[in-house]
Amino acid sequence: TDCAAGSGADTLTLTLTTNFDATGGAFAGSSNLSGSQAYYPDITSDITINEASAVYNFVFSAVGNVRIFNVMATGDLSLEGVGILGSTVNPARNTFPDPPTEPARGGAIYLDDGTLSITDSTLSSNGATGSAVTVYGDVAQPGQGGAIYGTANSTITSLTNVNFLDNVVRGGNGDGLDPAEEAAGGAIYILGSIAVMNNVTLNRNIATGGSGDFAADGQARGGGIYAQTIT
Repeated sequence: TDCAAGSGADTLTLTLTTNFDATGGAFAGSSNLSGSQAYYPDITSDITINEASAVYNFVFSAVGNVRIFNVMATGDLSLEGVGILGSTVNPARNTFPDPPTEPARGGAIYLDDGTLSITDSTLSSNGATGSAVTVYGDVAQPGQGGAIYGTANSTITSLTNVNFLDNVVRGGNGDGLDPAEEAAGGAIYILGSIAVMNNVTLNRNIATGGSGDFAADGQARGGGIYAQTIT
């Protein structure tokens, strides 16, 4: 609040023991999500969010079907000393004649050709669950990037002293005739690049492919990280 709009870089410094809860449906629907999901405003410029102490105490905690950050092509998000807890995406199943449901991507952070760096932070218990087949001829959807998903032109410039704990992706189930879908990148799924990783902990992150019943099961790839380029 009390911050004039402008085109330059901005820094938001957070105080100790602050907690922010968001409830699904509390915000307008995202262009990257379907159904009743919610999200925070898109990041479209250089934004740094940091915590005032040496050890993170500020936690973005999500309740319901909520993604915390969408970082657009003009956005550059830096997180320093924060936690993101329980942010999930689970697109609601569209019904005919609506378009097919979109994949579940980026439980906490979606990089839509954007740029991200994270330092001294923890991303825990975030998730992305693809929707299941509900009627004959329907299509299951994948779950990709339990904590972070990045498109082909996105970049994670640095991950330093970051913990990824208990993040989960699940592929949508089939129905015995139509196949299930994949789960990939329990913590991170990125089609772009990760430039630097230094002292990164990945613990108990899981990718579980959907069950096809009598049809093909979905693959599970990269319980911790699925990445095309790590430089």
